[in-house]
Parts: sequence; C-alpha cells; structure tokens
Amino acid sequence: MKKMENRKIFGIAVSFLFITLFAAGCRSTKAISNKGDSSLVILVIDENNRAVKDFSLVLENKKRCGKGTTNAQGMCSFNGIAKKDFLLNGQKSGYTKLSSVPVKMEQNGEVQCFSVLSEAGVFERVLNYYEQGSFTEGLTLLDTLCVFPDSWSFTAMCLYKAVGLIKTDKKREGLIIREQIKKTLKLPYEISGKIENEVPLAFSGHFLNQSEKTIQSFTVVFNVCNEDGESIVAQKDNVIYECKHKVQPLSSCDFSFYLTDYLQDEALPVKKASYEYFYVSQITCEDGTIWLDPFGLEALQEEK
Repeated sequence: MKKMENRKIFGIAVSFLFITLFAAGCRSTKAISNKGDSSLVILVIDENNRAVKDFSLVLENKKRCGKGTTNAQGMCSFNGIAKKDFLLNGQKSGYTKLSSVPVKMEQNGEVQCFSVLSEAGVFERVLNYYEQGSFTEGLTLLDTLCVFPDSWSFTAMCLYKAVGLIKTDKKREGLIIREQIKKTLKLPYEISGKIENEVPLAFSGHFLNQSEKTIQSFTVVFNVCNEDGESIVAQKDNVIYECKHKVQPLSSCDFSFYLTDYLQDEALPVKKASYEYFYVSQITCEDGTIWLDPFGLEALQEEK
C-alpha cells in the first residue's frame, strides 16, 4: 500500500484566549483555611474560551496550601490565604496539565485566569507541528496531556507519540510503541467500500460501529488511482469525507458520495478507478468523545 504525499489532515489553527473576570457571583468549591485574610479566585478555560468544570487544583508554596475543584463557571476560590507567591498545579482527564505555574497574589479577591488545551485542541496543534516538521515540539505538548489509560484518547495519544518519535532520534522507541499499538488496538469500527466506475464517479461504503457508544459522525480517508496505479486526486491530496450519519452501538450504515470534486479535471473520465490507503481518521460520539487516528495505522510503517 502506497504512502500518500502532502497529506491534508487538519487546517485548524488553535490559539489561547485569555479573559479577565470579576469575582462577583463566584462560589468557592472548597474553602481553604490558612494563615491570612485574603482570597484568590482561579479561573480555568479551554482554547475556545469555555469554562472547564471539575478541574482539580492545588495551590502551594513551601508546603501544601490547599486544594479545590472548579465549578460550572470554571472557577475555584482559595480563602483565608496570605499574600504570597504560590505554585499552581492542576489536572483533569482530557486536558493539558497545569504544572508548577507561578501565581503571584497582589490584591485581595483578584481573579487569575489560566488557559488549558482540550485533547482535541492538543491533537490539532500536534498535527500542525508535525506538518511543519516540528516533531519535538509536538511530543513536548503531548507530554502535558492528561488522559486515562485504556481510553480512546490514550490510544490516540500513543499513535501521535509513535509518529513523532519515529521522526526524531528516538526512532526505536517509536517503533516499539507502534508495535504495541498494533497488537493491542481494537478499532471501534469496521469499514469497507468500493468505487462505482460510472459517470459521475462515486464511492459507496459500509460502516460498522463496533463500540458501545452512539456515533454522530465519522471521517473516511483514502486515495484514488487510475488503471495505471497513479493518484488522480487533485494536488495529490487524499479524499477526506465526513459522513454525518448517526450509528447506534453495534449497528451499521451505508453511505455514498460523488468523487468529482476531489479529482483532477484532466484525469476525468477514468476508465477504471480504484482506491488505496482507506481508513477512518475521526469518529465523533454522541457523548462528546472523539476518537482520532489521523495517520492510519499503515502510516506508522517504517520508511524504507
């Protein structure tokens, strides 16, 4: 199976957005008692400026000062503390960690905002790093992500790490992770398809949901070749098609779409087209869970 050139995966730029809020109306999720008469409110938001609920926080100096959890507004107040310099640590599965972040308290009741990335934001940014050849930066960002073992997110993170390590001086470590994934990974789907060699050229597929979750949409990726085995997709990019079809657990659906908009004009009409490198790159579930495999397992093969 051939490897694709200039693969177009995601073009979404992720940015941090910091905001300032007042403490009015903020309820403490856990009051902290310490020597002092001041209060501090910590606000945690994601890359889309949304409040992050249930983010565990620890505020400390030379010894532990106190801990709390953000409320529905993304806020957590620490009361009865002295005006000193602190370090803030925090985490929630599915988000980047806050690790020994300096916090300087200057006035009573102030709100300090900290931004974290969701797992989707992390994966998008890592993809951007990889497409630019910045594999070390991508791996560093992955190390800040908190995910539960045996979850879809953990598997996706391992896939990203394997790809990045293979492209750096830690190639052997990446190859080991790749082999472990291939032995243990159970895909949440099965998929098959065929190209209808008629006019206009179309693709039809069959998707089986092998998970216990309801799927809202899934994205298929593949390349199209002519009878000589040459890619005829415009600008040598893959066909990337999002199927917005609700699929219940352990159920299946059929889907189809025309390929005309994906192919080079000079390649049409095609006598006998075929596809290669066919996989699902993303699955979005009804509960908000996102499963990602933007490279496809075959993309993890060692380059010759």
